[in-house]
Amino acid sequence: MEKWDGYNADKTLAGKDIIRGETPPIDLFHWVADVIVQHIDGTYLVMQRDPDKPLGGGMWEIGAGGSVLKGETPYDGALRELREETGVVADKLILLSEISDYCNPHSGYNSHYSVYFCRTDMDKEAVTLQEGETVAFRWISDKQILSERPIPRRSIEIIDKLYNGRMILTERLLLRPLALTDLETVHRYASDLKITRYMMSLPNDTIEESQKFIDDAIFEWQKQTPDFYEYAVILDDFQIGGVCLYLTHDRKQGELGWILNPDYQGKGYAVEAAKAVIELARHLELEAVFARCDSRNKASENVMQRLGMTLEYDNGTRYYEKKNETATELKYILTLK
Repeated sequence: MEKWDGYNADKTLAGKDIIRGETPPIDLFHWVADVIVQHIDGTYLVMQRDPDKPLGGGMWEIGAGGSVLKGETPYDGALRELREETGVVADKLILLSEISDYCNPHSGYNSHYSVYFCRTDMDKEAVTLQEGETVAFRWISDKQILSERPIPRRSIEIIDKLYNGRMILTERLLLRPLALTDLETVHRYASDLKITRYMMSLPNDTIEESQKFIDDAIFEWQKQTPDFYEYAVILDDFQIGGVCLYLTHDRKQGELGWILNPDYQGKGYAVEAAKAVIELARHLELEAVFARCDSRNKASENVMQRLGMTLEYDNGTRYYEKKNETATELKYILTLK
């Protein structure tokens, strides 16, 4: 008899159990954990469900997934499902998405879903099958995933975002579009006088300024072909900063920018995030990317140099409107073609 913790709509524990196979109270949710598995060669693991399973029998499914058991966290449940269904033992999972579904027509349950990502260098033939759950496996490309559309849809949507640069994964970080839920963390660094000392449009004096910045970024992400890309930099489910790419009017070059919470500076995160955005620029077929900074901003200049960029000029002028101050500007560039 499988037991699940019951959750409220706001994702808090309800203090009531749900018994698998029994109809739960209409206001209770259970939690489901999915894991998208990508090999370091770029292919994704898909598993064929046992034909005798009542839901989705015989269908191909992205990675692993299942209900979180009573007493488990969604993260623990994801690790267990991954190990049981595929034999993959992960050191770390990255949370990509959390969504809720009221009265899922397939399962009959209200469900909260956590979708995690696992990158592995395992022997691709060492995947194991779980009796009664899976009967076969394949490693396929993201293009095959998007054309064949295995279940579940929520994982398909994430792989589509990864394929189109709407979400980027690095060794340690998740880059995703800025969201209103980032307001508190964005305003923390955007209003910090020390961090923003050499940034022309900052600091933000009010939280409303930070909200307008996020609103503008969200609006731009809604376009089919954005003119700029503002990403939240996520480490262990916490937003530690932002990284961006602003395209020139002719869409031949892009300007890079980055900012980090002071608690996370000096650890290579800015370089790691910027390198990922440079790969986005290559995907967009830009000819070059560039970055500019105040000549006194040695930390940013160091990042540019670590990115392999070269100095284009060191005698530019930048104007700080909020401080009514001018300073010497450096510009670094990286040719992509």
